[in-house]
Amino acid sequence: MLQSRKIRYHSAEPNKNAVRNSALRRDKIRQKREYLIKVGKLIEDQGRRGKRR
Repeated sequence: MLQSRKIRYHSAEPNKNAVRNSALRRDKIRQKREYLIKVGKLIEDQGRRGKRR
C-alpha cells in the first residue's frame, strides 16, 4: 500500500519513439489543416476545440 501511494501521481516519461510519433502526428495534422484552409474547405478563424468537460 505504501508503494501505491508513492507512485500514485507519477507517470512515466514517453520514450523516444513515442515522442517522435507524436511530433509526426502533430505535423501531419498541421499540414492537413493548412491545406484545407488554402483550398477553402475550412474557415481560417474557426476556433479549435479544447478538452473541456
